[in-house]
Amino acid sequence: MAILTASEFGALGDSAPLHLPMPGLFADVEAGSGAVALTDDFLEASPRLRLGVLQQWVRALNVQKERALVEMFREFATPLRGLTIVEQIERFRQTCHRRGVECPPEFPVLLQRY
Repeated sequence: MAILTASEFGALGDSAPLHLPMPGLFADVEAGSGAVALTDDFLEASPRLRLGVLQQWVRALNVQKERALVEMFREFATPLRGLTIVEQIERFRQTCHRRGVECPPEFPVLLQRY
């Protein structure tokens, strides 16, 4: 069984709202697939509330996606140390394209951020 850990929750004692866990995001870690099945309570909430929550979730998921992409690049680039960073990034982009993984144009900035 997996252990739940916080990913980008605020520090204890800050003035952020109290976020409670909500079922709805599912992952098969072995198969590398995920699904969303939100609760009736969430789906019956006002559209404005749902939109606000979904926007916050998308931002947080995008941070995790960017971090995973950078980590994937670092693993990929380890055996390519003899190449320039530009060459490493270009090969990584090609590999991402073949695998159907989106590699954003601002990827070099992400490498500096994470």
